[in-house]
Amino acid sequence: MRTCLLLCGLALVVTVAMGEPAFASTNAAGGLPWEDGITKLKNSLTGPLATGLGVIGIFACGAILLWGGDLNGLFQKLVVMILVLSLVICANKILTFFYTAEGATIAGAAGECVDAPADALTARA
Repeated sequence: MRTCLLLCGLALVVTVAMGEPAFASTNAAGGLPWEDGITKLKNSLTGPLATGLGVIGIFACGAILLWGGDLNGLFQKLVVMILVLSLVICANKILTFFYTAEGATIAGAAGECVDAPADALTARA
């Protein structure tokens, strides 16, 4: 029994000592193995073709739901599912459109931007 444990321990030490080092990164980008596929998927979903198809899908599904009349349950769920998928694809462009606008600023004498005082706006009324 004791020699068996000694031989198993020796075999374990030799196996660990002789093994090649295993690195976590194996792809060219230096990240995890699935990051290349996810990057390609992200680029495909945010490209101009996907955005155009998403906008067409939003308008088509909205028109079907608005003027479609009495739709059966399965077709209505399918149209809503396509509408949601189109909104998900276009979400990045929609949020960028709404949240990149800047507020109104007034240039000062030295070129710096100053906020308009609140009483200056109400004094004219």
